[in-house]
Amino acid sequence: MDAWTAALLDPTRPPPAGLKTWNGSDPLVRFNVYRNNVVVSLCEALADTFPVTQAILGQETFWAVARAYLDAGNLPDSPQLVRYGATFPAFLATLPFVDRFPYLPDLSALEYAYVQAFHAADAAVLDPTVLQHALTQPEQLPNVRFVFHPSVAVIASRHPIATLWHAYHETADAIAFSQTAASIEPRAEPTWVVRSEETVYVIPVTPADARCLAALHHGEPLGTAVERAAADEASAYDPAALFALLLRHGALTQLILPETPGSNPTTGEMP
Repeated sequence: MDAWTAALLDPTRPPPAGLKTWNGSDPLVRFNVYRNNVVVSLCEALADTFPVTQAILGQETFWAVARAYLDAGNLPDSPQLVRYGATFPAFLATLPFVDRFPYLPDLSALEYAYVQAFHAADAAVLDPTVLQHALTQPEQLPNVRFVFHPSVAVIASRHPIATLWHAYHETADAIAFSQTAASIEPRAEPTWVVRSEETVYVIPVTPADARCLAALHHGEPLGTAVERAAADEASAYDPAALFALLLRHGALTQLILPETPGSNPTTGEMP
């Protein structure tokens, strides 16, 4: 952290050396105004990205946590403030009082993923006929890989984060939300996020589907993803329902078949 940034974030420090005002007034007065504006704007950016987290903690506590996040050296690394807060969920997990809200780090990770999905780049979705063609080559299916839409994120959570997120956005006021949140039964609720056209969807899935989806999203082949999904399952895993969901929401952009001499690596078709 350079001297200017350190002085900007620490009100006990003097302003940077050589700072002058146009009218000869005390530069510390003007610099303190700038300090306050910077801190408030960054805390507001966090509040805009994590409204459910703020609703659970309360505004006063949330802003105290946001300021502690700044004081810990967590500064923006992009001029786009919608990108700020990527490490906020991990920071929350380090705070002792968050033991009272064990779902909070995962819930805030979902909130961050939602904002990033909204601002993600556009991409042409996979033509379903490409997948249909791949199904005619069952011997190659275990090695098929998929490229996902830039908006897709997967949050593996042992807490009902999608239910909490939807409860907040569907509840009229803070008191009603608090009552709803208190009544939600603890349960594992892996969740994924995708933007389809102009809408961002927050979708809970089964643990098996979540394992398959996470593996595919990380670039693993379908066979490996299905094996991961089948772990801890009493019966064989069938990814058909998951793929129907992915296609319905335009979550896939490419299907990559194993390369063979003279083939197209994206579709596996011969030229």
